[in-house]
Amino acid sequence: VCIDAALYFRPRDAESAAEQLIKLIGDPLVWEQLVINGDRVLKSLPTPKQKYFRYVDILQTLHARKMGAIRNN
Repeated sequence: VCIDAALYFRPRDAESAAEQLIKLIGDPLVWEQLVINGDRVLKSLPTPKQKYFRYVDILQTLHARKMGAIRNN
């Protein structure tokens, strides 16, 4: 989800996590670039209102299919 708006490390690997934290703390440009990338990623995601309407559309479609299947039986 975060794409290039996060620093990643190997799961359950404290050394890998520490390396990324050191990179973040030690280089203000890394921090700045992550913030810029994060803004871009957030703008590409649907808003809560858009998600709501997508869910409603999915539920209406599923309901219509189910009702059509019931009518055809």
